[in-house]
Amino acid sequence: MQFNLETLLQHNNIVGQTLLAGYTENTMKLNREERIELKNNQREELKSLWDAGIPGLVLSKEEIDKLRDEFHSWAIHFQLHLIKEGSKKLLHDYEKLIYSIENSTCEHDGKINKGKDWQNCCGIYYEYLNDISCRTAIEIIIKTISINENNEFIANVEKFDRRFKAVPKRQKWIVSDNAIEKYQKKNYWWYFGLPLTVLE
Repeated sequence: MQFNLETLLQHNNIVGQTLLAGYTENTMKLNREERIELKNNQREELKSLWDAGIPGLVLSKEEIDKLRDEFHSWAIHFQLHLIKEGSKKLLHDYEKLIYSIENSTCEHDGKINKGKDWQNCCGIYYEYLNDISCRTAIEIIIKTISINENNEFIANVEKFDRRFKAVPKRQKWIVSDNAIEKYQKKNYWWYFGLPLTVLE
């Protein structure tokens, strides 16, 4: 099925699915002007959605504004994913990544990849680096929110962190030399250490 911009905008659910999956085949069929218009509409949607905050978290207006600023440079589809599906989905993504690393397994469209097939899919360096950004997003949130108001979220992060830290890793930075200064080891420990099963 091929969509034009008007159809995509009228069917918000389809737009949401397309955004959450990144630029899928349907989005790529849009011409340049339609993609620009879609991006502009997404930016407008972001403005209104950010005002409501992130589902699953108790946030003050000041915290919402700070988070909006912190995530401003992140991909639009990630921001929409975050503010539509909330903290539970972010935690789910983190746990899913940990499970994938622990078991060398991933699943896409009902197909389960294990071992070498997993390494050629989610178990390859650049995919892993992309997936672990969910932990960076979590850290941004933790540094902004009231811990007392969001203790369940914090407790879940700590539980998943313990599991992730137990995964055997090569002791090396997984970010570029330019990013090492930005991501100090003390605060961004997940960028130091590549799981042994992940291909470089």
